[in-house]
Amino acid sequence: MKKMLRTIVVMGMLLAVLTLAACSSKKEEEQGVSEEAQKIIQTIMNCPNSELYDSSLAYVIGDDVEEAQAQEEEMKEKREEIQENWEAEVGDCFAEGALDTFLDQGMATMYFAEAEQENLTYQVQEIELKEKGEVNETVQVSLLKGDKEETVTLVFTHDSEGFITEVKPAS
Repeated sequence: MKKMLRTIVVMGMLLAVLTLAACSSKKEEEQGVSEEAQKIIQTIMNCPNSELYDSSLAYVIGDDVEEAQAQEEEMKEKREEIQENWEAEVGDCFAEGALDTFLDQGMATMYFAEAEQENLTYQVQEIELKEKGEVNETVQVSLLKGDKEETVTLVFTHDSEGFITEVKPAS
């Protein structure tokens, strides 16, 4: 009888340990950087990427207006192609209409423009969750710009379904 009782106690303790371990690993999963945020970070900070950014599409004050108008159709096609590339790359991470806002606000191409201007390659080194709330996650990124390392902190806002609604630098 004592042997059977001891076996039941040991089995119960083993079950409790396994349950606690499962709950702990689930909590750790919830504490990590979301897949959407990771995908967006890798996309916008590994530069250059000619599929997602073309500086020739930007108008510069003082450009020859007639020449710019003549190239308008070609530029429009290239913009549409780049928009489709963004949609294919990270469109599934964003809530309805949020990708367009992200692209319009310049956050998406900021690192591409900077890398091109400085003639450097940017590469993500590490992505670390700093804080996670119900709708926001603050993520710290170690970024190698040429041979210099820089730390950038971004805030991702999610909707109730987990899609990104906003990406902005932490203030």
